[in-house]
Amino acid sequence: MSVRQFRETAEQAALEAGALIFQRYEQKRHAWYKSHREVATQTDKDVEALIRSIIKRKYPAHQFLGEESAAGSIRQGTVSKAKPRKSKDNGAKKYRWVVDPIDGTANFARHIPWFCCSIALEQDGKVIVGVVYDPLHKELFSADAEGQAMLNGKPLRVSERKLKDGLISIAAGFTNKDILKYSKYVGPINSSCKRIRDTGSMTLELCYVAAGRYDASVKVKQHYWDYAAAALIIERAGGRVTDFADKPINQRSKQVVASNGVMHDELLKLIKKSLR
Repeated sequence: MSVRQFRETAEQAALEAGALIFQRYEQKRHAWYKSHREVATQTDKDVEALIRSIIKRKYPAHQFLGEESAAGSIRQGTVSKAKPRKSKDNGAKKYRWVVDPIDGTANFARHIPWFCCSIALEQDGKVIVGVVYDPLHKELFSADAEGQAMLNGKPLRVSERKLKDGLISIAAGFTNKDILKYSKYVGPINSSCKRIRDTGSMTLELCYVAAGRYDASVKVKQHYWDYAAAALIIERAGGRVTDFADKPINQRSKQVVASNGVMHDELLKLIKKSLR
């Protein structure tokens, strides 16, 4: 099976999921809190079930990690309790799909038009396919490890702006403890760029970096499914994604810096200096 075929499956699943999300968006919906800060709706569960069914029909042996099915068993910012299972055949490739049915559920629940669904595929722990779909604006962002990042079939490319001209999405966590710690970098970054944003969907913000609309994004204490697909899309669009220590991100990363690459080192220096 080729990477291109996996990507086509992810795109199909994202489009079908997006159609369901779009249908439910205009309807009255009940939301509840999975934790003090995290919102869920029945649509989240139904969309994840739909994506799972599409994937399992084609690839029944593949593993699946979804936000809703993993809820309650995964600590904030890690997936340490959801590692890919070891294959009995040491030579076999291990595939795992990582899905966020709705990134930006709080927006969706309050009828704020800024959310998306996200689908990534790992091969032996490395993301090889990333697809994100914004159903309201009908924008399909996708990439694979062998090809160019695309938006609705057209090539994506990050911006070439320097930090002083940058539009940067930024957040400092969820808990009071995190905000007190990480908000120290908000001021220095804000004074070094044109404007900052926080819209409630990390995944879409990362895709906007890939599209050259935003120039960077700085986030902490997010879940793996929030950035797994979009990080690959940024990299295949010519951007750069690391943690605060300039190390490649992985499923346990608690900090994510994504940028057009031009301003990346300068951003990391600002963050490091601010958090001393």
